[in-house]
Amino acid sequence: MNSRLKMSSSVFTLENFHHYIKKPKLLLWILGLTSILSILTIYSPNLLEVNIQNFFKVNPHKDLPEGNLIKPQKEENHEKKCDLFKGHWIPDLNGPLYTNTSCPTLPQSKNCGKNGRSDVDYLKWRWKPNECELPRFDPNTFLPIVRGKKLAFIGDSVARNQMESLLCLLSQVGTLVDVYKDSEDRFRTFYFPNYNFTLMVIWTKFLVAGEERVINGSNSGVYDIYLDKIDNTWFQKLPGLDYIIMSDAHWFYRKCYLYESEKLIGCIYCDEPNVTNIGPALAIGRAFNTALKFISRCQNCNEGLFTLIRTFSPAHFENGSWNGGGNCNRTSPFSEEQIDYGGSEWELRSNQVQVVERIKRKEEKKGNKKRYETLDVTRAMMMRPDGHPGSHWDNQYMKGYNDCVHWCLPGPIDVWNEFVIALLQMKIGSFFGFATFENLPYHTNKKVRSNSLYVGTLLFVFWIIGATSFFTVFIRYSPNSSDDINKYSSAIANLKKENGGEKKCDLFKGRWIPDLRLSIYTNLSCPTIPDSRNCQKFGRKDVDYMNWRWKPNECELPRLNPMTFLSSFHGKKLAFIGDSIARNQMESLLCLLSQGETPKYIHKDSEDRFRTFYFPSNNFTLMVCWTKFLAFAEEKEINGSTRDGVFDIHLDRIDNNWAQTLHDLDYAIISVSHWYFRKNYLYEGGQLIGCIYCDEPNVPNLGVSFAIEKAFRLGLRYVNDCKECNRGLVTLLRTYSPSHFEHGSWNGGGKCNRTSPYTEEQVNFAGNSEWELRNIQVKVLESTKNKPEVGKRFEILDITKAMMLRPDGHPGLHWNNQYMKGHNDCTHWCLPGPIDVWNDLLMAVLLKFC
Repeated sequence: MNSRLKMSSSVFTLENFHHYIKKPKLLLWILGLTSILSILTIYSPNLLEVNIQNFFKVNPHKDLPEGNLIKPQKEENHEKKCDLFKGHWIPDLNGPLYTNTSCPTLPQSKNCGKNGRSDVDYLKWRWKPNECELPRFDPNTFLPIVRGKKLAFIGDSVARNQMESLLCLLSQVGTLVDVYKDSEDRFRTFYFPNYNFTLMVIWTKFLVAGEERVINGSNSGVYDIYLDKIDNTWFQKLPGLDYIIMSDAHWFYRKCYLYESEKLIGCIYCDEPNVTNIGPALAIGRAFNTALKFISRCQNCNEGLFTLIRTFSPAHFENGSWNGGGNCNRTSPFSEEQIDYGGSEWELRSNQVQVVERIKRKEEKKGNKKRYETLDVTRAMMMRPDGHPGSHWDNQYMKGYNDCVHWCLPGPIDVWNEFVIALLQMKIGSFFGFATFENLPYHTNKKVRSNSLYVGTLLFVFWIIGATSFFTVFIRYSPNSSDDINKYSSAIANLKKENGGEKKCDLFKGRWIPDLRLSIYTNLSCPTIPDSRNCQKFGRKDVDYMNWRWKPNECELPRLNPMTFLSSFHGKKLAFIGDSIARNQMESLLCLLSQGETPKYIHKDSEDRFRTFYFPSNNFTLMVCWTKFLAFAEEKEINGSTRDGVFDIHLDRIDNNWAQTLHDLDYAIISVSHWYFRKNYLYEGGQLIGCIYCDEPNVPNLGVSFAIEKAFRLGLRYVNDCKECNRGLVTLLRTYSPSHFEHGSWNGGGKCNRTSPYTEEQVNFAGNSEWELRNIQVKVLESTKNKPEVGKRFEILDITKAMMLRPDGHPGLHWNNQYMKGHNDCTHWCLPGPIDVWNDLLMAVLLKFC
């Protein structure tokens, strides 16, 4: 991690960059040489012919070609076992391999985009196994593996959903022929003539035999299921198949009667005397057991038949059942903490895994060549409530119902086929997914050619990346280039437009979306980053919390550009006025601006609470002015000591420590709140009027909100009335920044270990004290804004909603505080981290006044 960050720092530090671009001839020579090597490697058939066959026969588990294959991470003395199915979803802005318009076989019912689904964030995730990487599906890798083979999906409509995903993926490179469709469109066969590959879907409701009960001459939707008899509609199609992907479950979730040896043994969803209600999980486990036994005994089947059991694919109905108003309107994945592994879905998956493990052991003992593996999708898909069609499925027979069972195409279901290709590579003689040359389906005289193409292409890709990086960085950081500033100014101009039929852009209403662009600074490239915010330096290993950006609903929020900021506020003075969270924002802005110009350290008081920095090239001054309450306060003396942290706050007297710094400021960002969340006594006119968190007779507990409203009214009124202040002073009120302690308070074992944002559905805005506090601050600002003194301007910097969604952005234990060891910091924010968006918003708001 650190080496990567060091590299990033060396590339993107302005001084280093100018050092390198002074040598353009050297860069041009490097680019030219790389170009020549790429062309020679691609077109020379003998370049890599250095006894390559012997090279790969040294050890089948070592030094294998690394193309688009699985790469497990290494420990010091051994390799970790890669479990493809244990992992998490991470942001991925590459997008899917196909679109809803580029797939010729995409069915209407899965075409969510065509049927009105307007959000696209559900397409911007990829599955990341914990101990390795899962490559994206590559049709050019898959089709050669299955050349001359037959693969069938056996199961219900969700099995067909996976087949439809695979068809879309393969159709991007291979010509396919629609060979067969039965009258009910449930059995289908497709053929890829260039690879002599056949792809089929074979319908079955239960895997085992079942028949619908007829009641009063009509179908009832109630089934008799024979758990020890096979469903011959699929079993008779097994001969000739090379690969089976078997799955079933959802038809068991209805009223059914279960039989073995022709005897009723129980039921599902029935309530009858003397009939045991067995439940779906046990019934499905027995059905799979029967199916695998029959495959094992199949005399006419291919000797090396490879069977994958795809585990349960969960539905995500909320607020009702499928026919009771249930919906699935979420737009982002669940985190693992939100998943219930004690529920029936996980029990069902576990039963399926156990069945596969049993049959594998039996077959190995018998010496049979048939292979069985688990395609374990349940964990990954339990986290994806955002991937279903919902109401966007255009089903004319079920209007008004939501589909929260099947999956949009493209969508998260595509990962199932990434799992499939990885498991097939393992089958053909690989080690954790590394396919050997001997096992790949190519002729010997094509091996060297293939590898040359691979290496040459890789060199060419590096050339493209190098050239692009060079010119991108040159344009971005060249002090003579105004291109980026013009773009930024244009984006800000768009934010200002509210007339002519354009929607008003509320910067503060939006959501967090994945963004894999790195921050413009790192914890190594920022020269002023304090240890208390340097989460990576002090042990935080996850980095996903940095891979998000704030997306307003009706517009785009530009990222802060340091050169644009400094040039826009040339000759100005800006101060953050408040507590340590105000300082946290100043530290973020310092890190951002230091990537454009290194600041000079001008002043620090004895307690390091008032600080001043200066950017000489732009004559710009940045300050932080400390105040706990905005109002004047003094700590109570108890038994001759002032260390209990109890304050007398005078809500009608200003704190002169910050007030006296106002006179020559151009911009002030005011914020306080967290010091009010303790035992304090409140005064007006020198008289005690109440308290916060006290329990004393005749002293009313007025609460935090009351005190903060009074303090902000006092502070903004003082700014508005200030005669010595600049007439054009712009004051921003930054709203409440929430803490995210869980399982206890800050000094009671509370922690903040989450690694991804909340969705909006997870946050309770109505009746939430944090949101109430924000509303009070907005109200106070609006009342001041409506009565400003001539030239004075007031605006809101409303970060509360955005930050209520970011429990993953705090230091937690990773803050190196020697005085509070063992305590988590779930109040301040990591740098770089989500707090950087405050300064994106700050620049967008301030530029309205330029």
